[in-house]
Amino acid sequence: MSVLALSVALGISGLFAILAWKAHAAMTALRANLAVEAFFDPGIPSSDASAMVEQKIDPLAGIARVTFISKEQALSDYSKASGENVERVLGMNPLPASVKLYLANPTAQSAETLEASLRTVPGIQDVRGDFPLLRAMESRSRALDRMALLAGSLLLLSAFFFAVLAGRHSFEISRETLHTFRLLGTTRVTAAAPIIIASTLAGIAAGFAGSGWILLIHAQILSAMSDVFSFPLSRREILLAIGSLVAVGGVIGMGGTLASVGRRTPIGE
Repeated sequence: MSVLALSVALGISGLFAILAWKAHAAMTALRANLAVEAFFDPGIPSSDASAMVEQKIDPLAGIARVTFISKEQALSDYSKASGENVERVLGMNPLPASVKLYLANPTAQSAETLEASLRTVPGIQDVRGDFPLLRAMESRSRALDRMALLAGSLLLLSAFFFAVLAGRHSFEISRETLHTFRLLGTTRVTAAAPIIIASTLAGIAAGFAGSGWILLIHAQILSAMSDVFSFPLSRREILLAIGSLVAVGGVIGMGGTLASVGRRTPIGE
């Protein structure tokens, strides 16, 4: 019963952690593709705008990569998208040169800081970015992290207290054996060692069983929902999950047994 209860708690906690990590990674990747775009004055030639980018914008902190778009490229892209020849109608190229900036740390605060820095660059007429979307994605990512942390912590805490009760029960049913060991002159640690080792092994077994629950749910449920959302697990992620659950299970099994030792337990008498 101890192994079964602990395996369920570990499996669900691990599943929450993996889901939160995958969602966090996906949102981080989406935020990384959100660019802050700065537009130069239309009267500034592309060569001058490119020089300003190299001198004033490239040195700014917190930028992962920079993509410069010349006036000519902007006109070509617009003509292909709309099918209109604006330069023939107006007799000039009215589109400005621009630069797209991708953040190294895509957060709302870093985006707003970059926006403020760009507005101080000479020749920059306008700065645009989907800042509300960035803030919403950042907020949802934090909410998922908090939810996974809260649910996982409650489950693991419940498993720990269950391990404490299981440890007390093990000491109670081994009262006569422990008393015999003490009469033979063994120390408290030596007398309790078999129970502690057994509880630790039970926690390790629960970690493997919890990993099995995760793989079963992934294979039977999450894989069937691949048309709604993709939830791939690499070999490295699977091994990391198994190792983490086995380690946590062993710690809970051993820690719960050690915490159950008190004056009222046979080993504490």
